[in-house]
Amino acid sequence: MKYHQLFKILKNILRILAQLTLAKYKPSVIGITGSAGKTSTKEAVYTVLKEERKVRRSAGNFNNEIGVPLTILGNYSEIKGMFFWPKVFLKATKQLIFRNKDYPEILILELAADKPGDIHYLVELTRPSIGIITAIGKVPVHIEHYPNHQSVAREKGKLIENLPAKGFAILNCDDEVVWGLKNKTRAHVISYGFKEDSDIQILGLEYKVNKDGFPEGMSFKIQYG
Repeated sequence: MKYHQLFKILKNILRILAQLTLAKYKPSVIGITGSAGKTSTKEAVYTVLKEERKVRRSAGNFNNEIGVPLTILGNYSEIKGMFFWPKVFLKATKQLIFRNKDYPEILILELAADKPGDIHYLVELTRPSIGIITAIGKVPVHIEHYPNHQSVAREKGKLIENLPAKGFAILNCDDEVVWGLKNKTRAHVISYGFKEDSDIQILGLEYKVNKDGFPEGMSFKIQYG
């Protein structure tokens, strides 16, 4: 059997197990996409929410059609070992039969758009109620797989197009490509950025450097409402 056939079988098994798991545990799903800042945004959201709720976020580059369902099924951070997949399938089946009391209330999922159709597939699978688009820009990453930058924006916009009416689309209003997607959703739109009319405004941004002149962090204030 050829590699692409095995990959398709694995992808379908993971999709089915992930859908069944979501249907049983009904976690709230936060989807994050963009050409930059996805991982830092994911970590920031996780840092805030983990203090109050049971939360899981996608690890590393688990942001595609394999990594996203793996995150739904368990707290995996890497794929390794000859028995990895049997263990995944066994654990997934077990928590479908018996209730896992530690299953997260909230899933924070990074969604990649390496090629056309990726976001549509992942959104159909995960059904987020909150979508965050960080930045796209005029020359986004992976543009080599798309006809133009507008096609990249349309693909990433699938995240907020499919949000429920009671959901939230959180958009970077400093990025004109991202902000141009605001009318593509029926969800409540929340803007963030440096602009004065942002719903969430960033103030007093300062970069911190160490004694050798290397960056070691940043600080800023947030004004909401």
